[in-house]
Amino acid sequence: AAAGGGSGWSLTGNTGLSSTANWIGNNDDISFNVKVNNVFSGEIAPSAYGRTHFGYNAGTGAKSALSFYTTLIGSNAGPSITGNGNTGVGEASFDNGGALTNSVAIGRKAATTLNAGDNNVAIGYFTGLPSTSGSHQLNIQNVIWGVSCNGIYTSPTTPSGRIGIGTNAPNASAILDLTSTTQGFLPPRMTGTQAAAIASKAEGLMVYVTDATG
Repeated sequence: AAAGGGSGWSLTGNTGLSSTANWIGNNDDISFNVKVNNVFSGEIAPSAYGRTHFGYNAGTGAKSALSFYTTLIGSNAGPSITGNGNTGVGEASFDNGGALTNSVAIGRKAATTLNAGDNNVAIGYFTGLPSTSGSHQLNIQNVIWGVSCNGIYTSPTTPSGRIGIGTNAPNASAILDLTSTTQGFLPPRMTGTQAAAIASKAEGLMVYVTDATG
């Protein structure tokens, strides 16, 4: 029973609770909502919608648009997102929002400039993407960039894409584009004996041999 007897729920703590008999929520097929200063700050929607939002003003756009399968956690996380299948974790992640679909933002102000598109991924503090409305883009801590990143785990289509380090616009003819005017590319270094011992060498395998052995 709740503290003080009866069915009331004490605002200063409860004792004698049962993990199966006592809970906060509802018995109806509707969302369970939380407000702070009269602003929506939490929602657990029925499984048909699959929305889970927690944090001041988090997911208010998705809630109003009746979006499906969004998970938004953090103060002002995705406040104006209206699309489906998005996951944002971190204060002000997806803070520019919009009609996004199946995109991921992890970190404070991750995907901060994105306002449309699908299947985008931004990881790290204040990570934007090459196009504010593009699709299939990647940014990891503003260091590793990806464009045309296609491929779904259950799809038989061969995944594809281009990765850039030091550039957010990797060359269209390259699967990996390393760009710098102050640093070089350092391949694996080993002795000739070690290089010769590599099993089943692929054609085009590249190493730097440090001596004349092997």
